Amino acid sequence: MKQSLEKATDLFSGEDEFGYHNTFMNFTKQSHDIELGITKTNTEVSNQANLANSSSSAIEQEITKVQQQIGEYQELRDAIINNRARLPTSNPHQSILNRYLVASQGQTQGTAEEPFLSQINQSIAGLESSIASLKIQQAGIGSVATYDNSLAAKIEVLRTQFLQTASQQQLTVENQLTELKVQLDQATQRLENNTLTAPSKGIVHLNSEFEGKNRIPTGTEIAQIFPIITDTREVLITYYVASDYLPLLDKGQTVRLKLEKIGNHGITIIGQLQTIDQTPTRTEQGNLFKLTALAKLSNEDSKLIQYGLQGRVTSVTAKKTYFDYFKDKILTHSD
Repeated sequence: MKQSLEKATDLFSGEDEFGYHNTFMNFTKQSHDIELGITKTNTEVSNQANLANSSSSAIEQEITKVQQQIGEYQELRDAIINNRARLPTSNPHQSILNRYLVASQGQTQGTAEEPFLSQINQSIAGLESSIASLKIQQAGIGSVATYDNSLAAKIEVLRTQFLQTASQQQLTVENQLTELKVQLDQATQRLENNTLTAPSKGIVHLNSEFEGKNRIPTGTEIAQIFPIITDTREVLITYYVASDYLPLLDKGQTVRLKLEKIGNHGITIIGQLQTIDQTPTRTEQGNLFKLTALAKLSNEDSKLIQYGLQGRVTSVTAKKTYFDYFKDKILTHSD
């Protein structure tokens, strides 16, 4: 986990029972959330900057346009003062100049130009006032927030927090491992001092009731010694049936146990029904009755059969001659 955190790479082969991979994925998610948050903030800053630039650019264009209008009025004013008859072709005030020229005929220059210059100066003053207002608007746009460049630093802080937690967990596990080793050594010593030896050879079947217990009362049966199958060539077939089938069953009936392939071939074990429990046994499938049958094995089969094998059991409840079999079959078809 620490290596994955340090390299920001998933080095796990899959989920683990201790949740370390989940911890790393939590770090990855939080890092991703931090990145998404900063990206969102920077996107908003970028949008604000674009909007501010767009507004400032529009105001700047308007100021340029008004300044051009002021320049055109100044050209008109200069033409009147200097008594010129033509303005540049791009100037839209040629008609005003023409009216002035007509009005100035037969009058002294100062008398004719005064009302025109007064009107022109008022127009220029109005335009300059507009420029002042536009500049105030431009200044009011204000500064845009700066971009957040703290992604790497924030993820590093997060990584440090996770690494500290991982180191604490590692120390805890190491302490637990040390304690377990001490307990194992003690258990090994106790085992050496409490070794039991079976009175005869065979296959040991432990009583699951006492698994994991350190102390067992004296005289308690803790295991059974099953015979070695290759020596006895006998096995017990144990199976369960519902109460509906009990009337059809009787001791001595033939029982067949068909096993899946063992080695290269299937095996069918044939035995005789020996015991039928008088009381049911509670199972996951309900209350069932336990039956056991004794089967004799060939030398070859005894080498393949092991305790605990499972298969399909068939109880032969009745036998018919071939004549009775075909007679019943013909009568059934006739019906």
